[in-house]
Amino acid sequence: PAALEPYRVRLFVEDEIAQAILLSALPLAIRTRINIEIIGSASAVSRQMAALFLRKQQKPTIAIFDGDQKSKERDNIGHAQNMLETKDTTFEDWLKQRISYLPGNTWPEHWLCSKALEYIEEISHRIRCDKEELSRIIEYWLQAGKHNEFYEIAKQTGLDRQLCIQHFSSVISENESIFSQIENLVIKHLEENE
Repeated sequence: PAALEPYRVRLFVEDEIAQAILLSALPLAIRTRINIEIIGSASAVSRQMAALFLRKQQKPTIAIFDGDQKSKERDNIGHAQNMLETKDTTFEDWLKQRISYLPGNTWPEHWLCSKALEYIEEISHRIRCDKEELSRIIEYWLQAGKHNEFYEIAKQTGLDRQLCIQHFSSVISENESIFSQIENLVIKHLEENE
């Protein structure tokens, strides 16, 4: 008989940057037991969570919002509640048990680039670039505009944008132990459903 696939937890994220960060940061034992789904914006993630609640979806799902959404938690919960079109007093607690955030208080590209300055030597070695030159390139991203940082870094380094994201995410997650909240939430939902 075929082996049963281990039970998986779905992680809803806003974009491919969040996906890359999580795939770099989470250990193998968790990474092989999750499915990361790119949903779009924070409001789209909120709507999807409301839909799961309405359908009484059994598959465990966690919403991982970008770090800048921490200060907007009430708005995102309110948006999700409005999608229910009915008052359910259990919804807010249900949702809060399934929410976590990426590190930082800003959008993921900004957080990655800011953190990269702390690990400039390791990243520059990984992408085979002089660290002073890479520092200049990373500082330049400020002019690129929100969500365009890695397009600019890719252009300046001659590397593929996705490869830049992977290198930055990998180096930073190897040096930062700040993902335990997300790990613990995934483990909790795995254990509850085994």
